[in-house]
Amino acid sequence: MGDFATNRHLPPGIEQALKKLNHTNDRSALSRVYGRLPDTTCQRRGLCCGLLPPVQHIELLVWLSELIALPIDEARHQAVRLVEHFLFNAAQRRECPWLEPGRCSIYPRRFLGCRAYGLWSPTAYEQRRSGAVDAARQTAKAWASMGVKLPSEVLAPGPEYCRCVRPIYDSHAPKDGDLDRLEDDLADMADGLPGEELFSQWGGDISYAAAWLALGPQKALSLKVAATKACLAGDMKRADRITDEALERTGDWISKLLRS
Repeated sequence: MGDFATNRHLPPGIEQALKKLNHTNDRSALSRVYGRLPDTTCQRRGLCCGLLPPVQHIELLVWLSELIALPIDEARHQAVRLVEHFLFNAAQRRECPWLEPGRCSIYPRRFLGCRAYGLWSPTAYEQRRSGAVDAARQTAKAWASMGVKLPSEVLAPGPEYCRCVRPIYDSHAPKDGDLDRLEDDLADMADGLPGEELFSQWGGDISYAAAWLALGPQKALSLKVAATKACLAGDMKRADRITDEALERTGDWISKLLRS
């Protein structure tokens, strides 16, 4: 697939999905699904929130719809942080772009992966963590085929199971089956919406989606490879030039997107 960014602001499937989203109650339905989880608290506030969570198709669409409604400076800031994360997350262990000291900057609108963290049983969480380790091995093999050895810190698994998350108001934590059904319900909400094939390509990675949309598919991947190789070689001048190019393109995309 070639670059669409030179003459389109969104690919047709995503544009059609957003139009359909704007004529339905999907945002309210998403809030109701989230509302089936208890409010939680944790004494380790923010310490486990180091990685960008995977998102579901409907969550990505709602985020994109909300991005378009933001003031241009705020929208540009979000998109730039996500694109920069995508470019360098193979070379460096990157924090979630929405993480601020001791807090999540989008906490009321955070994704299901964040909301459910600490609510899974230790066994279920470890199974998911092991799955992420297997995926990291496959990623390492793909990069190795290009002659790139990824740092061990990048391939390290996510945080250990946290036993400090507690429901507020003495409510009971959901069982693993309840959380599975929540994920299934979110997946069902995207049934019939265009753009599913793109979402599958992005693999639930919202930073990849942002870079793909802002830069175009080919440019996003070529800049990521170049940025990763430059960073691992210690050539930070080249890495900075790549960053500047990508973020300038991202800013231009946001400006056109919000004016359309």
